[in-house]
Order: sequence, then structure tokens, then C-alpha cells
Amino acid sequence: MPKIAVYLNEQQYEALETICRAEYRLPKAQALMMIVSEIQRRGLLADSSGQDAKRPVSAPVAELK
Repeated sequence: MPKIAVYLNEQQYEALETICRAEYRLPKAQALMMIVSEIQRRGLLADSSGQDAKRPVSAPVAELK
């Protein structure tokens, strides 16, 4: 499996940590979920049900709580 490194500034990492605490996930797992979700949203990868995501690239992203 290929690996990538993601460099975040302090503010970005703190935001990621906030999401991780809310979702009970480690930062690596949360980052992976966010990346895969965005790739699916753009229609470049089938979702977990095997259906192609057909939403347009310009579709708004849901706000994270």
C-alpha cells in the first residue's frame, strides 16, 4: 500500500485533533477517512456500496461539527 506524508501547520493539526476527539479516531484514521470521502465526492472512486459517486466537483462540502 502506498504511503503519503501530510504536513499540517499547528492550527490545521489542532482542528484535525478536534474532529478526532469527536469521532473517537486517531489522526491517521481520520485523515484517511476525510481523503477517501473527498475522492468519492468528486466521483473518482466508488463508494463503499460499489456505487459511483456522481456528484459534481462543485458540490458543497458538508460542514464538520
